[in-house]
Amino acid sequence: MCKYHEEDAISIFEELIQKPMKLSDPFGRMERRHQAGYESMKKALIEGGITTRTGALATMKASRYQVIRVLFFSLVISVLLSLLFPSAMLLFGALLIFISVLAITSYLNGKRYTYRYIEEELNQFQKTE
Repeated sequence: MCKYHEEDAISIFEELIQKPMKLSDPFGRMERRHQAGYESMKKALIEGGITTRTGALATMKASRYQVIRVLFFSLVISVLLSLLFPSAMLLFGALLIFISVLAITSYLNGKRYTYRYIEEELNQFQKTE
């Protein structure tokens, strides 16, 4: 085994020992994924110049309308394609479900990250002024 891999394995093992294991996420993969998502959202909000609670909430409201729009157009297109190609109705239904789950999950994660940004960054920023 090469030294690089041994160091990685040791650091991962030490990290696992330090944190208590959760049954829902025993190796912390989801936690790391959510942290990376939050960092990405935080960077986008900062680059967008959103430094107030009102601005962050307005961004969340705009994203909610985008999700509703995507879901509506996906439904309309799916129904129209199902009418044109009835033999592929099951495929269009499955695709509609996939798009819906993806859009709703993305919205909910974005909402969680926005609230976290408000709590961690904006409240801290307002306290220091």
